[in-house]
Amino acid sequence: MRISLSDPKKFFVFSLLIIFTLINILIFIQHSLENINSFWEIELGEGITLNEVYRLSAGLPIYKSLDTYPLIQVCYPPLSLWLMSLILPDNPDFMFGACRILVFISSLAVSLIIFLIIKNLTNNWFSAFIGLGIYFSFTHILMWGSLLRVDFPGILLMMFSLYLFMLTENRNGFLRYLFAFPLILGLLAKHSLLAVPAGIFTFCLLEKDVRRLLALIGGFAAAGIIFLTINITTRGEFFRHIFLYTSPIWSLDLLILQLPPVIIDFILYIPVLFFWFAGKLRLYKKYLLLSILLIFSALELFAMSRVWCTSNFSLELFCILSVVIPVAAFELEKHYKNLIALTYILLAIISSFIIRNSYFTVNPMYSYHLYGHKSNLYETPKIISKIKKEPGDVLTQKASWSLLSDKKFIFDPMAMSLLEEKGLWNQNNFLKDIKNKKFSLIVLRFNVSDWPNVDSKYDFTDEIPFAIKQNYDLEGTVYDAFIYKPKPENKIIQKRK
Repeated sequence: MRISLSDPKKFFVFSLLIIFTLINILIFIQHSLENINSFWEIELGEGITLNEVYRLSAGLPIYKSLDTYPLIQVCYPPLSLWLMSLILPDNPDFMFGACRILVFISSLAVSLIIFLIIKNLTNNWFSAFIGLGIYFSFTHILMWGSLLRVDFPGILLMMFSLYLFMLTENRNGFLRYLFAFPLILGLLAKHSLLAVPAGIFTFCLLEKDVRRLLALIGGFAAAGIIFLTINITTRGEFFRHIFLYTSPIWSLDLLILQLPPVIIDFILYIPVLFFWFAGKLRLYKKYLLLSILLIFSALELFAMSRVWCTSNFSLELFCILSVVIPVAAFELEKHYKNLIALTYILLAIISSFIIRNSYFTVNPMYSYHLYGHKSNLYETPKIISKIKKEPGDVLTQKASWSLLSDKKFIFDPMAMSLLEEKGLWNQNNFLKDIKNKKFSLIVLRFNVSDWPNVDSKYDFTDEIPFAIKQNYDLEGTVYDAFIYKPKPENKIIQKRK
């Protein structure tokens, strides 16, 4: 697969592939810089993540008992959060942007590793470049590639582990086992990134590569020892937060809701995947690992049927697809000596623009993730100003409202309500605090008088909005924020029927 000036058709197709790949890269960089320059929360999980980063930077424990404030569950191991805490600025206006820089760099570095993996497999620079075009054409990469989440730092480590595993396959000595080190770190960044470890484990079993299998098991053991050490130092709270509190609540409705957009994002590449599995490529030893990884990363999509899990669980699949598709195109072009595969990929990359603008930008689940940096430009500072002026403890539904106001975020409503539902937390003391008017201000995204006919109906138990309604008055609204002040002591409070 080489660019040839003597073949006008081939040169034309190759030139367009280069152009649209560069366009996709520029769109990704522009979008990421806009996110980085945004000082507020774009995706709801960002505020929770930033709160954990902030507590680490302040030397406060994040894996703590939920018997005392703050009542916040931490879902991830500490590595990504710790790395972000190292670059967290003191100025609240730059906290989100600084942490997003780390995610942005990680997502760019993943593209570089994808490039190197394809180059290693095909020994062809242009095939590797096509991988970049495909990677940056996926809307999910654009959407998550610069949001403040722990996914991409972890994926970077896992993809680097995969690259080392492939690169050192024919080496001797210590180099053959280097892949285990970034894999350990990847698990410490996000423990649910299991496609690469499972794929390498299965490949070593099939190939009877006992030594590297033992190295992988040693990596798992090392990660387990580190997890155990953290658990001991936190008196068991680490395992409670990471494993017990995140025990899944499955919902088929959630999967049905979230799976179609993921499939739509790569649907045009399905014919190439059909060639991959229907042809002989899956039997090639050097491609066997990719086939296994493709299966495991696809299985990870079923995690989206869990409450709390969103389309970020598809990111490993899109990374593996970015390797498989150009490799398949390389083999097709090499064996059939025509431009059909490359032309098809060119059309798919061009069509990704149409799909993004006609589907994802109007899909409520995606439009705000993609363009949230352009929303609340004037309203968010007004909400923050109101909260900042309030003395005492302020209870906010969104973590970002507290953090940007120099207030402590003390209660994660969705997480704690789910824990109450699972019997892992008792809300009685929290309800007493509301009744005793512990909070000088409560800021919500809905009017408690409308409960349960509100968008946030899954974020609270029924008792919490009722307690707020009985003990707090609606002072006013600022954009999407409903602000509540304690009722005067002499005001009559009706008992719940």
